Amino acid sequence: EGFGMPAVEALGLGVPVVASAIEPFLESSLGQANYCDQPKDHHAWREWMFSAERGQLHVPTPIDIDNMHRHYDATRIGQLYADICLN
Repeated sequence: EGFGMPAVEALGLGVPVVASAIEPFLESSLGQANYCDQPKDHHAWREWMFSAERGQLHVPTPIDIDNMHRHYDATRIGQLYADICLN
């Protein structure tokens, strides 16, 4: 699933996201996605889709979007990698 980056990209654009409630998505989405606790249950996913259709999903606020952009800023990420490699 792209290491969670499709969710990050969507959230950074202010688009609501439904993701499996697994650690990689919980971490990468900074708690801003809507999480399906039963990812192997198609009925649970159907309910999330109905929630989306009814407009009942968490939608990232402008502050959430700004936080996502700052957290995943390319310069910041590059510096983190450099610090890891050089230390």
